[in-house]
Amino acid sequence: VWLGEHAPLVHAVPQVRRYVLSFILEEPTRPDVPTQAMNVDAVAELWYDDMASLKAAVASPQMKRVTDNGAPHLGAIKTFITEYSPAPGTVRSQAGRAAIDEPCTRMTTGIGASPGTGAFARRR
Repeated sequence: VWLGEHAPLVHAVPQVRRYVLSFILEEPTRPDVPTQAMNVDAVAELWYDDMASLKAAVASPQMKRVTDNGAPHLGAIKTFITEYSPAPGTVRSQAGRAAIDEPCTRMTTGIGASPGTGAFARRR
């Protein structure tokens, strides 16, 4: 449902600059750090130019179709809005923002495709 049905709806939202869907392959843990209990089977990222674009997308009829399509397949969802900040010393941190060939704002929404599954969203 996510690739064949949902993705074309996301791509129809004019303000979305990039859509990335990543499926969880495994969940490694560290013995020195506690793990939070959550069931996630995928993380979806929706990228926007800025907060105004994100807000316009959320209010659009195209995004209403996206959320209406996804809701029956989600057991749970958790959304984050974040700002992209490249790590110092990386190629991206040394380039000016205009030199980076990607939008500077990303909203990531991770999705759970079955009951009891969690999801995340974040904005770049």
